Amino acid sequence: MLLDELEKLRKENQEGHNQTKMSLDRLEQTDYSPELHKKRAKVHKVIKQLKKKDILARCIYPAQLKLKLGTGEKTYTTLSSAAEVLKDLGVEVRSGERERTEDELKDGWRSSGKKKRDTVLSASDLRAFLQEEA
Repeated sequence: MLLDELEKLRKENQEGHNQTKMSLDRLEQTDYSPELHKKRAKVHKVIKQLKKKDILARCIYPAQLKLKLGTGEKTYTTLSSAAEVLKDLGVEVRSGERERTEDELKDGWRSSGKKKRDTVLSASDLRAFLQEEA
């Protein structure tokens, strides 16, 4: 299927029909998980809005937004982390409850205390435990 698509593109290029640009990103999108594909699609929607405003933006792997503004380049790991900047640029970003929760957990999830070793019960402890329940 992929080879057929590449062959079709070669023929279009030979005939001078360069209407669609097939990038490596588009060819490999079938290898992405459905969840990642959805995230990338949302980033691409934002990029389209930014391009209408003549703002350079790119989607970099996995689903990050890279903006090039007058102040320099900035990469945002999630759309929700870029929401404030995008709002200032006049771009609407919609994020669901799940995305906001994932971002909060990713940013704020820390373990506390010392590392605990995995405790394994000895055979005699296990027998005593099982006898108590019987």
